[in-house]
Amino acid sequence: LSSSLSYIGTVNSSIIIPTGETYASAEFTSTFSPGTTTISASATDYSTVQASITTVGSIPTAIAVYGFPSTLPADGNTYAAIMVQLQDSTGSPARAPQGGVLVGLSSYDTTIGTVDPVVTILEGQTYAIANFTTAKAETEAKKETVTIEAVPKGYNPNQVTITTTPVATTTTVTPTTTQP
Repeated sequence: LSSSLSYIGTVNSSIIIPTGETYASAEFTSTFSPGTTTISASATDYSTVQASITTVGSIPTAIAVYGFPSTLPADGNTYAAIMVQLQDSTGSPARAPQGGVLVGLSSYDTTIGTVDPVVTILEGQTYAIANFTTAKAETEAKKETVTIEAVPKGYNPNQVTITTTPVATTTTVTPTTTQP
């Protein structure tokens, strides 16, 4: 047995039809790529036969990038805040094909924050999360924004804007008493 398009699905390489039986079943394993593959069966002294199997599902056509949350404290910490998602033509989440989807990420201004350089949307998953590390800002600084760009292999790039805001510091005053 064989499948003409293994990226659509695979089938057991062989099966045994027990004596006295007229057929046996093979297991077909689909991938996360929809489409049609031809299954061929051959045996010595018999004609080769074929049948088609069609799998269905949404086909990823685009990448979306989100900041969750989109505003982070400028405190020098790392946050799992960048979501990269595969979407179909209607904007609904779509599963990554066999082998997954590699996505390069970059920050347009690393003085505001940095992002993991690469994430992979694993086969069968719809998204991956990347870390964003904010730069530590002085308390007198203002809010700043930075663009994060996602460049996936096989899809058009996309961007999201992250805002960092200074963290207010508090001063503790301890009252003292003076002796007369």
